[in-house]
Amino acid sequence: GCAGGSNAAATALALGSLDSGIQAWDDSYTLPCNGTAPREASDVLLIRHASARTTAPSAGRVQLAVNPSGGQLFDDGNAPAINNPSEIRDVVVHIYYIGESSFDPATPALRRLRLADGGGAGRLEDQEIIPGIENLQVQFGLDADGNGEVERYVDSNDAAAVAGARVVAVRLWLLVRSDSSEAGIGFVDNASYQPADADLPPITAGADYPAGFRRIAVSKTIFLRNGVN
Repeated sequence: GCAGGSNAAATALALGSLDSGIQAWDDSYTLPCNGTAPREASDVLLIRHASARTTAPSAGRVQLAVNPSGGQLFDDGNAPAINNPSEIRDVVVHIYYIGESSFDPATPALRRLRLADGGGAGRLEDQEIIPGIENLQVQFGLDADGNGEVERYVDSNDAAAVAGARVVAVRLWLLVRSDSSEAGIGFVDNASYQPADADLPPITAGADYPAGFRRIAVSKTIFLRNGVN
């Protein structure tokens, strides 16, 4: 359910815990909305925020009426009456995961579920972003003492650590493979790739990671602005 049609579950999943602009699911795809053949042992990342642009009320689109003192969600096209001055902004929700390419089921891809106008209810569109991405890992950078700096990085399922701190950064790790296999010319990838997630063993060539492809592991740390959690 959810992807490809109007579904109240899509809105519920996308909005989730509104006190946080970011969520992640560790090592598996356990969302109530179906993806395109999600990969096991790969993380899922959800990002939600208000659009940078103001807009007009639109039925079927999840929106936020906001003023300097707060805001209120609505999706029926009727903006709630809150104290002026107020603005209307779309709620933007993107959920990233690793699944199959839309063009070749044998090719993994970074995909995204996007909260869209469902014509009366929320709808999640399933989009392919980049083919050739084999694994995604997400870690949260925690500020436990309120000084705005990261004390440590943890997996998203470390509930005890996350509950007692503020998430001020996100570390992303991707395993990327070449467009085509070079097995025909004798290439074999014998390398071992250690995911950022300490719970996972090193990734080596096998059924899910064919040995004929060249690979590179890339990592990026993103510091969050205006985060609330």
